[in-house]
Amino acid sequence: MAKVTNINNNKNVIKIDLEESYLDFDLAGKVFKVPLGDEARLKMITAGDEYEEAVKKLGDIERSDPENMTSEEYIQLTKKLSESIKIAIDITLGDGAYDYIYSKTKDDLRVIRVYYIVQDEITAYLGENSKVDTSDYKSQYLQKVTKKKK
Repeated sequence: MAKVTNINNNKNVIKIDLEESYLDFDLAGKVFKVPLGDEARLKMITAGDEYEEAVKKLGDIERSDPENMTSEEYIQLTKKLSESIKIAIDITLGDGAYDYIYSKTKDDLRVIRVYYIVQDEITAYLGENSKVDTSDYKSQYLQKVTKKKK
């Protein structure tokens, strides 16, 4: 990332490469490029919250009064859950990702599993890359200062 470089005979120039944050996910041979910038993360968080809320509603109904729930109510609720995961997947991986994954798995539970795997990988990546490692820069600087003293 950061390097002490010699640009135009100025030995004190610090060069910092800038790049967009993203992760590539290869799902059954198709690569999805997931942007991880501020705007994309906010959209993912919002979609994830909506999905989690749908899951919570399903859980509350199943626990509170499952005997009195009609099959039509259950179908409507699972459709809402499917719509929520579709939105969350498409926002996270890109438009059409849900349809692609579902066409390969034919199972919303597997789609949900993929969603959680992707979210775990994104969380791990962001956690690892939010740390600032200055050791490389420090060693370059110390080498340069040591050379000047000789």
